Amino acid sequence: MCEHLQTLEQEIKAKGIKETSRGQAWTDNCREWVYFDCYLDTEKIKSRLSLPEFIVRHVNEDPKSGY
Repeated sequence: MCEHLQTLEQEIKAKGIKETSRGQAWTDNCREWVYFDCYLDTEKIKSRLSLPEFIVRHVNEDPKSGY
């Protein structure tokens, strides 16, 4: 997990939200992708946690991937 997103991961887990998948992404640019069974207001989260600009929202619109 990216060090910049560890606080968010801890908050999600503390709320009891189910983790649905975790593992190496298809690219070497990422250490690990984690999926949770929830929707996130990414703009509010970025502001509240003061996340750096290089943390970007990713939407997987590939219906074949299963996520």
